[in-house]
Parts: sequence; structure tokens; C-alpha cells
Amino acid sequence: MLRDLARQTRTIMQYDPIHNCVRVDWREHVMVFRPSIRKDKMQSLGLTQPQINNAIQATTSGYTIGTFRDGDRSFPILLNLIQEERYRIENITSYPIWSSASGASVPLGTVISGLDVYFEGNILLRRNRRQVISVASDVTLCSAPLQKTYKKL
Repeated sequence: MLRDLARQTRTIMQYDPIHNCVRVDWREHVMVFRPSIRKDKMQSLGLTQPQINNAIQATTSGYTIGTFRDGDRSFPILLNLIQEERYRIENITSYPIWSSASGASVPLGTVISGLDVYFEGNILLRRNRRQVISVASDVTLCSAPLQKTYKKL
């Protein structure tokens, strides 16, 4: 509901000539992967939840395995798939993960029974424990008639 009100407010402000660069502080929704983990299979293969999380992260955005330092700057070293293969469901389920119990790699799909993909807001601001959203803009008094109008207000 707040997002709809902010969208309406942003639309009104964009059509007003004194508002420039109208912005909303909640940003857009982001894609979320929520795997359904088969706990019994995970335990029988000797896998842990962090191992599964790291494997999923390696197949999507990349998993940080180290840091490269150059003078006073540092850069993360990522383990990830090539750009064309990221975020594909078939790559997530076929990604190999080391099983300590069997002493071999097993596909990640053996411990994932399903993968829910949906969009959710990643930045939700709160004030006094209530969700709030702000719409802001840069205001310019661009012409003399407008300046006179706003001086009266």
C-alpha cells in the first residue's frame, strides 16, 4: 500500500514543473531464490546449510573466496559462473558440491527439492517501528510567474 501511495505521489511530482529528479527511497523489488532443502538428504551426505548457501551464491551472484590487495585498495575474488550461465535454474541444481560422507561431489539438486523464485523489496525503512517511504525531489523555481506563485504560499 505504501509503495502505491509513493508511486502516485511520484507521478504527481513528475508532472509539476518545479520538481526535478524525483526519487523514492525504497528502490525496486529484487529477485529472491528460496530453496527447499531436504534436511535428511543433506545430513546423510554430510553437508551443512552454509555449504549449500555458498554453492547457490556461487551459481548466482558469486561467492567471495579471497581478497586481492593493491596498495590501499582491496578487491574481492569471486567464484562464479560465466555471465551467460548465472541465474539459470538448471545450473543451480547441477552445480557440484563436495560431500564429505561419500567422498565425492554430488549435484546440488540432490539436496534441493524445490526452488521458489519471487520478488521482494530489499530496502524497507522504518521510523518508530513503522514502515515509512519517502518521495523527494530537487526543487527549482524556474520562471518568474512560478516564483511569484510560490512566494504567495
